[in-house]
Amino acid sequence: MRQWFNYLYQVGASNPTPDTVRAYRQHLRDTGKKPTTIQNYIIAVKQFFKWTEDEGLYPNIAKHIKGAKISHEHKKDYLTSAQARHVLKIIDQSTLKGKRDYAMLALMLTMGLRTIEVSRANVDDIRTQGDAVVLYVQGKGHVEKDAPVRMPGHVESAIRDTSRPEAQQLQKRPCLLLRAITTKENE
Repeated sequence: MRQWFNYLYQVGASNPTPDTVRAYRQHLRDTGKKPTTIQNYIIAVKQFFKWTEDEGLYPNIAKHIKGAKISHEHKKDYLTSAQARHVLKIIDQSTLKGKRDYAMLALMLTMGLRTIEVSRANVDDIRTQGDAVVLYVQGKGHVEKDAPVRMPGHVESAIRDTSRPEAQQLQKRPCLLLRAITTKENE
């Protein structure tokens, strides 16, 4: 909302109208804001004026204003197989931190997990399904860990390699999966 009020001050608008909101949207475009940012700023303005109208303070001048058009195509390039192998290869696995980092990146690069899925993972989520080892993850938009993702042998080995007693000496806490393996196997 600060950007909105700064804009009103800059243009000297003491009684904003729908045209003021449209001009603000154009100002955001002109200053190089990305469509997602513009959309978020306009949503904030719309919510603010919905509130002012509900409270009887000011009419909802933003009610019929549209935000920015947002592309729903994937915006980021993925790593090639060679790039992913290179990232994993350059990690120094002679240290505990390196082993942990390798295991976490292997989960993400090899299994396609998001960082939040890795951080939510726990050793109890690793199970055998038929002849395959899988990790159950809480996928995007899900409330429980109900999505099995097949775990290649080298990823499981990397995770198990972090379970040695000396792994508890890591100063930075690893993700729950790695911390849980360390704790559970050393009990």
